[in-house]
Amino acid sequence: MILLGDIRSEIAKEIQRSILKTVDRYKKKKSYFMLVWAGIDIESGVIRTKIILFNKKPPKMLGTLLYFVDNRIGKIERIWALPLDIPIYEPSEEVIEEVLRSSKNMPILKS
Repeated sequence: MILLGDIRSEIAKEIQRSILKTVDRYKKKKSYFMLVWAGIDIESGVIRTKIILFNKKPPKMLGTLLYFVDNRIGKIERIWALPLDIPIYEPSEEVIEEVLRSSKNMPILKS
């Protein structure tokens, strides 16, 4: 039986490996933003990681990490780590401060 803590631990390890591989691959690029998303396909058990590089800071997206990499001075800075939008099945009036703070200035996009 796979536990939620085990899945989170493996996703964290996969994200770390992917970030290190990307930073090494683009070490000649002066600076960039690196948007990271990772998730697991429950049926197959495969962890999927997506990393997208930007020259400018992208808009905030739930369930992502954003890093700024400056190869000129050898610095990596985490800009954000936004939580997933996980549905709450029981109605609640509780405001979760961390989620509220992370959504500040987040643009509303229509689809």
